[in-house]
Amino acid sequence: MSMRRLFAFTASIVMPSNVFAQSTSPTFLQENRLAIAIMIFLYLLPSWIAWSRKHPSKGSIIAVNILLGWSVAGWIWALIWSLGTTKHNIAVVSPSTVTTQQSVPAASPATNKSVAERISELKAMLDSGTINLMEFEALKADAMKGLV
Repeated sequence: MSMRRLFAFTASIVMPSNVFAQSTSPTFLQENRLAIAIMIFLYLLPSWIAWSRKHPSKGSIIAVNILLGWSVAGWIWALIWSLGTTKHNIAVVSPSTVTTQQSVPAASPATNKSVAERISELKAMLDSGTINLMEFEALKADAMKGLV
């Protein structure tokens, strides 16, 4: 037997001839492309919701969704968080603009006080810290309206 025939005989025993042939049957990924696309979409749904709603915590939601979404609890947590409120209700109030009705008595004509007495009371309130300078000026202007 020649060396060539021996090699061909050995190769036919060890390796069948159809090993190098292209497979015509589709693979798992080819058969289930739509199902895989739907599963990826559902897996990333909380991230997409947070991104589209411009959620202030969208980075954290995306991290939780990607890192913990494989567990059902992590995915539900990310979904609920992404559907939550997108605005933080924070009210900032400047102390100089806040007035209370009890600390600043309104000038009324029934008190029969003179303008000078009213301004003296306002000055005492300013000195004690009950009202600030802006409130003092506004109330003084109201008291002086009676003169005109």
